[in-house]
This record gives sequence, structure tokens and C-alpha cells, in this order.
Amino acid sequence: MRGVFSWRQKNPVIQRRLDSWLISSSLQGDVDNVDIIPAIKSDHSAITLFINGIEDKRHGPSFWKFNASLINDETYVSRIRDKYST
Repeated sequence: MRGVFSWRQKNPVIQRRLDSWLISSSLQGDVDNVDIIPAIKSDHSAITLFINGIEDKRHGPSFWKFNASLINDETYVSRIRDKYST
């Protein structure tokens, strides 16, 4: 991942990279790939972990909550419409 930064500051230009992520020891053997990808409206990049066999793991009760403030962000809405238009 040389040259891929997980944090950027524009003025003055400063860039930093995370080289490790903390995950549970039970998942370490199942991690297939790790990547740093751009994130919308943030000075931090997103981190992705591709985990093998996650379908077989037991999940506890949880829920997903949408950040409703993104609806007012024209750039975000435009990107979502472009990506998922029918």
C-alpha cells in the first residue's frame, strides 16, 4: 500500500497512513484483503476489510442507521443517483 494515505490535510499539505487495524483475534485468520479507499466529505479515507466465511459467523442483534444529514449534501446525492440509477 505504498503511497496510499488514510488521512490528508490540505493546508499545509500533510499526509499520514495507518499501517495496522485492530480486529478480534477470532477474525485474524479470515481476513482476505485490506484496502484504503476514498471517503465522501472527510479528511479520513475509508478502510475495507474483506473477511472470508463471515456468512457462517453468528451475529448479535444490531441495526443500521442512515446519516440523514447526507440528504442535504448535493454532491453525495448526485453520486448515489449516478451509481444506482436505473
